[in-house]
Amino acid sequence: MAVASFPATGHSQARTSNSSLKAFGPDFESVLQQHGVVGGGFALVRGQGPEQTIAFGEARRETHQRIDDSTAYNWASITKTM
Repeated sequence: MAVASFPATGHSQARTSNSSLKAFGPDFESVLQQHGVVGGGFALVRGQGPEQTIAFGEARRETHQRIDDSTAYNWASITKTM
């Protein structure tokens, strides 16, 4: 899983259109599949919460539980071992 955060920079920040995020969806799914990722989610966040989300695949392979906007992910950090 990867997370990226980009702070807003004044009024010149470009707005992402609904169509451009929809166009991103198939590319997102393709990259996850190429790397053997079972499922993942992407959120475009502005203000206090997600403006748009994309969900792909399964949260649990054994039960075939689909990923949706309320799927919780387990996070871990290996930096403490370095």
